[in-house]
Amino acid sequence: KDPKAGGNNKVFIARAGLDLAGPVVATLRIKAVTGGKASITWRTREESFGAGQVAAFDWPAGAEWRAVKVDLPDKNKILHVRIIPPSGAVGAVTESIELRGADGAGESWKFLRDK
Repeated sequence: KDPKAGGNNKVFIARAGLDLAGPVVATLRIKAVTGGKASITWRTREESFGAGQVAAFDWPAGAEWRAVKVDLPDKNKILHVRIIPPSGAVGAVTESIELRGADGAGESWKFLRDK
């Protein structure tokens, strides 16, 4: 077995190229068969994914979509985020993500089509 072949890697959703005035509010529409502890980490010009650049939240379990708001309290501009679902989660799905900066500017992504 190749020790460099992953296995300990974490799955995450990443978005670089941001320029959002902090603090930022992330709104995720998510669900999972089994949820758990999740987090968002971020990078600014001043610091890259440091110990204080983590916001923990609960990824809800259940069949219904839930909107979960997560505060990223950094006052610097946020340039890059990583959304890390719960380790071992079953059926964790993301419908959409919205990031809204302190000045009202934001970005959003929708991953699933309406049926």
